[in-house]
Amino acid sequence: RRRFNPVGGVDLSPLFLLILCQLILIWPINSAYNAILLVLSLP
Repeated sequence: RRRFNPVGGVDLSPLFLLILCQLILIWPINSAYNAILLVLSLP
């Protein structure tokens, strides 16, 4: 059931899951923000 071996007796799976969720949430927002800046910078 466990995919990651515990490091120092601590299971790091929740940490990886949290980072993955943050990346999934941040990436589209960042892409949209860059697209908006690109459109606004056009003359």
